Amino acid sequence: MHAIHTIVEFSALAQISIPEGFKSIMTLLRAFAALLAVAALIYAGVTFATGRVEASLWGIIAAGILGLSVALVKVIFDGTGDTLGF
Repeated sequence: MHAIHTIVEFSALAQISIPEGFKSIMTLLRAFAALLAVAALIYAGVTFATGRVEASLWGIIAAGILGLSVALVKVIFDGTGDTLGF
């Protein structure tokens, strides 16, 4: 009987910790995407300064996609009423 009670307690704790873990993982991924967006803009600036305009376009496109991914995740989580703290 004690084993069943322990399993139920563990199940309840797992249900509480899964959303918290998911929230922290999403926060890290959003921060990483924002960092990569800034790095892509720096890459675009450096390649444009060296005269490689076609390469700088790839940096601008990558920064736009990464910036939109950060905004998209924020909009999705704002729609659910959950916050990610970022």
